[in-house]
Amino acid sequence: MPLQLPEVLEFQEVTPAYAPDGSGQALGEFQKGIRVKVKEPRYETGQCLVVFERYGAPDIQALVPLPDARALKPAEFQQMQPVLAGFPLLEKLLAVPEAWPEQVTELGTLVSDQEWLLLEGTQEDPLCLVSKAEGEQSGFEAWGLAPLSVSLDYRQADNRKIRIDFWNRGDAPGGWSPVHAALSTFRENLEGLENALGGFLGERERMERHDAGITAVRGGVETYFLANDIEVCLRWARGEYFNVEIYSFREQEAKQAEDYDPATFAERLAGQVRKHEDGYYWIDGIPMISQGDKGYCAAATLARVMSYYGYPVGMHEMADLADTSSAYGTTHEDVIDSIRRVCNGTPFRLNQIKDARRATLVDYIRRGIPLYWLVPGHARLLIGVDPEGGVVYTDSWGYGHEFKTMSWTEFTNWNREIWVLEPSN
Repeated sequence: MPLQLPEVLEFQEVTPAYAPDGSGQALGEFQKGIRVKVKEPRYETGQCLVVFERYGAPDIQALVPLPDARALKPAEFQQMQPVLAGFPLLEKLLAVPEAWPEQVTELGTLVSDQEWLLLEGTQEDPLCLVSKAEGEQSGFEAWGLAPLSVSLDYRQADNRKIRIDFWNRGDAPGGWSPVHAALSTFRENLEGLENALGGFLGERERMERHDAGITAVRGGVETYFLANDIEVCLRWARGEYFNVEIYSFREQEAKQAEDYDPATFAERLAGQVRKHEDGYYWIDGIPMISQGDKGYCAAATLARVMSYYGYPVGMHEMADLADTSSAYGTTHEDVIDSIRRVCNGTPFRLNQIKDARRATLVDYIRRGIPLYWLVPGHARLLIGVDPEGGVVYTDSWGYGHEFKTMSWTEFTNWNREIWVLEPSN
């Protein structure tokens, strides 16, 4: 379907019509060549309300299937076929009636026959999958550039996305020049696809649509608006990283209207708190970001907090901000400085918890606020506390490290510093 429906729709084939009240009652069929006015989309049912004007008789209102973008612009799709052939994943998303199926496993089957590994969720209810194959073996090459990793992320029902990491300094040291050349190709091809198939929303939307909203974050971001409920976001920082994220256009449109409201934000965070059967209060829904074999624990941990708060940043943006070394990690000074700089332009303030009493930690956890925990040589998140027992924590090491526990004595022995990005009132 097109991102923005036309005001007038001409049917390219015989199309069934249904009662406008949504009852599903069949009214008949519109014949090929009939023109109707489009009144409103009803995305939840995959239909749109149209009006067929008649002279000397009442107009007919009916629900019809949402139009296929390929049917509306067949010549344009044919013209862009060579470009799409160079990015098979994107080509597949544009070639199906529904680019965002209900289950993440269905999306995996749609875009590739490769094996997927579970990153977050359960086998019965997977939330995030990552491609098992890497590089050229992954089958996800795009316009001559092979990715380092591909993930399918359904962790937030209103923010589903595909993330393709093509290059970053931590996993592939050096080699920025070829990536820079590929970036130019990506921009040129996506602009061509947008002009032919999509709906350009304007230069401001292109640059700000997925901006991190954190003034200290360096790097570029550009969004391209294609057909079939697809928008593509490029993110890069020279010599640091280049990745592509693909989103549902409709879901992102709804998110744009959301402004920070302290009361609403506090309610959302508190809604993430769960009580474990063993008595622990813990925070659910903090995205897992795996640092891999790199010394990126500080960057990944900070990215997890900001992603949980709703900011579209990743580990590599935070690593760039903190001057992180893949081999040696981040200095203590740079860790704290990077967190302070994240507060610039955001409704958060940085506080250090100097007296880690159980009651103090419980208060933060019960409000859904994760704690940035520094232990010897490592950064992790403290996400739960038993009022009379131990703690719950999580490491940025991928699947299996989302929820771990230790006794209060172990916690006090390990603890060096605790910091919190606290939302303003």
